[in-house]
Amino acid sequence: MDLTIEPSRLSMTSRILLGALLLLNLIVLLYLVFAEPSTVRSPQQVPEFREDQSLTLIQEMDPAESQPRELEEERTFSPQTAETAPLACRAWGPFANSEVLDPIRTALTEADPAARVVSFEVEAPPDYLVFLRSDNNLDNARRILQELESQGIEAYVIAGGEYVNSVSAGVFSNRQGAEGLVAELEDLGYLPTLKALERTQQVSYLLARVPADIELTGAEASPCDAIAQLKEFL
Repeated sequence: MDLTIEPSRLSMTSRILLGALLLLNLIVLLYLVFAEPSTVRSPQQVPEFREDQSLTLIQEMDPAESQPRELEEERTFSPQTAETAPLACRAWGPFANSEVLDPIRTALTEADPAARVVSFEVEAPPDYLVFLRSDNNLDNARRILQELESQGIEAYVIAGGEYVNSVSAGVFSNRQGAEGLVAELEDLGYLPTLKALERTQQVSYLLARVPADIELTGAEASPCDAIAQLKEFL
């Protein structure tokens, strides 16, 4: 069966429909040719990754910087640290005997287990010697000694040193007492001599690193560097 349609056999209406169909096909063809390409990209069209210089890999970060800021602040700050008073070297003393030193040392050890005692010699007030010369003659010294003892004055013969074979009538810690004995001996007809004896004594300081405002009952403290003798121990 021949299905070929001859144009001459088509009616006017059929010809119009056929022309419209061809025109429609032509429009569709033109649209497909000139339309914008699809935005969907194939795997080959994925752009190459370029490293952003502002990014830092986790393994390249400093361990401290990788911590959250809240944790870092918690690690470096605590109310206890802020409220703790700064420590300073304080010195208690001078002490000439352990009876006063030991109780204070016990109290300081609670505040600073490393508290220590520093001892050294210092110049002390002089003692005063009242003596009678015997011209370095032991017999004269013994005679003077007997005379003084008979007057109720306690004395002894000096056995050595600068005043050997002289008779000591007494040693005093204050000048007033020595001068009183000198006057008494002069009234008895003697010619006594008064001599100041220079001496040193050992003193001790307690050193501790404690809050600057610490107070101990019955004892006052000073900054360690305010005491000249302690500078060599700091």
